[in-house]
Amino acid sequence: MQDDIRKKHIFSVTVSGNSMAPLYCDGEVIQVDAKAYQDTAVEVGDIVFVEHPYKEKYFLVKKVVAVGSNTVFIEGVNSEESTDSRHFGSILQSRIKGKVLP
Repeated sequence: MQDDIRKKHIFSVTVSGNSMAPLYCDGEVIQVDAKAYQDTAVEVGDIVFVEHPYKEKYFLVKKVVAVGSNTVFIEGVNSEESTDSRHFGSILQSRIKGKVLP
C-alpha cells in the first residue's frame, strides 16, 4: 500500500467496517487524494485516510475533529463502531496519507 500511495495522486480504497457509517459503509469504494495537503492545511471536518498510530500497514478513514500545530484528533462518524483518537489520542499530521474525495 505504501508504494501505491507514493506513486498515485488519486487512488481507490475499499472501506472495511462501519466506523464511518452512514457516510461510508463496509465494502464501499472511495477515492483518496494523496496530494490534497501539499498546499492546503488539514481542516476540522475533513475526512482523511491515515496510517494507524500503532498498527503497521493498517490504515483508517476518519473525520478530523480538532487540529493542533502538528497533530490531529480523528473520530469515526459512528462512534459506537469506531476505534479512533478517543482510544489512542491525537495522531501526527504526517500520518495523514490523503483526503477522501466527496
